[in-house]
Amino acid sequence: MKDLIIVGGGCLARIGIDMLEEFYSDEYKIIGYVALEKSEEITNYEYLGNDEALEKFSGKVKYALNCVGTDKSNNIRRKIYNNMVAKNFEGINLIDPSARLSRSVKLGRNILIMKNVSIAINVEIGDNVIIYPNSTIDHDCKIGSHSHICPGVVMAGNVIIGEAVFLGIGCVISNKIEIGDNTIIGAGAVVIKNIEANTIYKGFRS
Repeated sequence: MKDLIIVGGGCLARIGIDMLEEFYSDEYKIIGYVALEKSEEITNYEYLGNDEALEKFSGKVKYALNCVGTDKSNNIRRKIYNNMVAKNFEGINLIDPSARLSRSVKLGRNILIMKNVSIAINVEIGDNVIIYPNSTIDHDCKIGSHSHICPGVVMAGNVIIGEAVFLGIGCVISNKIEIGDNTIIGAGAVVIKNIEANTIYKGFRS
């Protein structure tokens, strides 16, 4: 069994814990969680302290899972993941068994892929990415690190998603589109032309 620390105490932490308990209980042992404050919703595991508490486990525990959600800018999530790596923790990947990934998919570290996700051939996914249920990613897409893909996103082939991008619930990205770093795409948006970095986009881009 490999010891593991959960980073975060909110909704995403509970999702990560649920996946670990259901699908990875023979591989990882959760020794506790770190968060800004003790969570009233995580009662089965020890509260180890705030993020600074990671320091005392550096070199003693190898694995951690960044389960801090997003403020849509993903900057906090990116900062916490980089702090984990700087303290020599290795992020793990959690993939729900109902997800369907091509054998050619390339994954970074600390990736959560949830129920009924479909990922086609030659897709590359960077570090610290969340892909929520029922999302579809077609062939030859690239998803930058620290990005957040909400439920029901549909991404056609050859799409390039930059770092720390937020794709809202049910948005649709047409083929060969590029979306720049730190961009937010609103729920239900349809994107058929490129989106520049540091943009907030809602609606239909013609």
